[in-house]
Amino acid sequence: MKIVRWVGIAFVLLILLRVIGVGGSSPEGKKEAKSSPKETPAVEEVRPTAAEQKALAILKAEPKVKDVLFQPGQAVEWMVGVLPDSSPDRIGYAQYICQQLKDAGALRPGTKVRVVDIVKLTLEGASPRKASVGTVDCGTFSRSYLP
Repeated sequence: MKIVRWVGIAFVLLILLRVIGVGGSSPEGKKEAKSSPKETPAVEEVRPTAAEQKALAILKAEPKVKDVLFQPGQAVEWMVGVLPDSSPDRIGYAQYICQQLKDAGALRPGTKVRVVDIVKLTLEGASPRKASVGTVDCGTFSRSYLP
């Protein structure tokens, strides 16, 4: 009886998978997949340069840094997560991070660093902007008011 039940479940799953277009050997499904007129091109993965990898390693070794996110091409390329303390903002620390990026040779024109309260970001679900405790434009080492 158990075997019949499992065979029935497998049969139903096979039918469902064919209906939604997963797997199967239907020649019609293969033709449709190949003939889609406008396929979106694959997004090219941007890999960090050697200098950026060096900067990532330096930043991850910092005692205050709990996590680092490098997002090439974004408005804020470097996001550094720290634990909250009594400081109202971390502009000075963000400027220090900019200096570390410069020393590692990973500073690009227009590079911005955002220091975020990692507790607000991860546990409370705040956006990076709301969890921000300091954003700096590394070109001028001044406070940035980016979203």
